[in-house]
Amino acid sequence: MPRDKSEIIYPKSVRFPRDENENVELYRGDMSESDFIRFCVRYYIDNNAAPPVGRRRNPIKDETALSRVFARLGQTHYASNLNQLARLANQGALEVTPDTEAALRETCDHINGTLTDFKKACGFKCEP
Repeated sequence: MPRDKSEIIYPKSVRFPRDENENVELYRGDMSESDFIRFCVRYYIDNNAAPPVGRRRNPIKDETALSRVFARLGQTHYASNLNQLARLANQGALEVTPDTEAALRETCDHINGTLTDFKKACGFKCEP
């Protein structure tokens, strides 16, 4: 079914000198570059243009914390191991000894640490 002509998107390419590009980066805030440039064009044509409502950029706040999260996830097989333990527990075949319980608690601590690092990397406040 063909689209209505008003719905067709016509791609444009714009090149900016370094200083103008830095201004775009500075003033666009959380808007995508595309949304910001569309807003500027609409504002130039109609001074009452409202800022666009759409997807927003949410940059990572702490790259180091995010690196720790990915490193921790890459070194472990928590999801697979916990799934195997859950399957055994559901079958009644998991023998819970003090060693098993200690290992489960240690795994939970690692998962909670990973979650805390991930929240910090995304800019959320975490309780100590």
